[in-house]
Amino acid sequence: MRYLNMYDSISCLNCLACMSACSMENRMRLERDAGVSLERGVNEYNPGSFYLRPWRREVGKYPDSRLLVAFEHCRHCENAQCLINCPAGAIERRPMGQVVINESACIGCRTCRDVCPFDIPIYDNQTGKARKCIGCYDRVESGMQPACVTACPSKALISGPEDMVLAEGEDRIATYAKRLGRDYVIYGKDKINRVVGRLGWVSIAAREDAEHYDLFANPAKVTMIARDGLKMGGAVGAACVVAGAALHGLYLFAKRKDQVKAAEHDTKENADE
Repeated sequence: MRYLNMYDSISCLNCLACMSACSMENRMRLERDAGVSLERGVNEYNPGSFYLRPWRREVGKYPDSRLLVAFEHCRHCENAQCLINCPAGAIERRPMGQVVINESACIGCRTCRDVCPFDIPIYDNQTGKARKCIGCYDRVESGMQPACVTACPSKALISGPEDMVLAEGEDRIATYAKRLGRDYVIYGKDKINRVVGRLGWVSIAAREDAEHYDLFANPAKVTMIARDGLKMGGAVGAACVVAGAALHGLYLFAKRKDQVKAAEHDTKENADE
């Protein structure tokens, strides 16, 4: 069974209860997984406990400007490039579709961050490991919902079997279109391109606002071209890079070029249709 999370930007109250629940759940996991006392896990400063990272963006011009609030989070892609490219085999897909980093096996090479079309994995300088949302797979496999979904007071976050979630999503966008007079999409329910495939975390947004929420038609092209530019600029001053790191960088650069070509090919095919 394919399990989906869905974020509804229209119903969202911007209360950030989901972010707080995410942090608390990950802090409490420290007791189970790392032997950290509950008191330490809950009370100590721990920026690594947040897998939902909010941002706010104002679009339009006053007096017609609007404030959009959304979150950076793992989309649990069908064709998860982090999983495909991890040289240590430290990333797995759980039975219900969540893409999970096994931190004990992670070697801190940052490949997952470099190949992610949505620029999600974070490298933790303290642990030397990569981290990202795990989709609360442990809760889901125990018959519970993800912590963020449970905490949402407006049902802007829902989760469950794919057919149930998408049916609810279709009902919502039809209602919004009728009441608000705009066109809405469920981003990620269909294949985005060959690099990404479908998403395990889909989003409802007004079609005209989709890119303001970073819901790009070709995310692989947008993010990887930007990162290639930064890496090429930084490479000028890195003349003494060790041979292994240089070869690894060349491999990732070639890999990204292939992914960008695939994304561009998908764009051309869509235009021809």
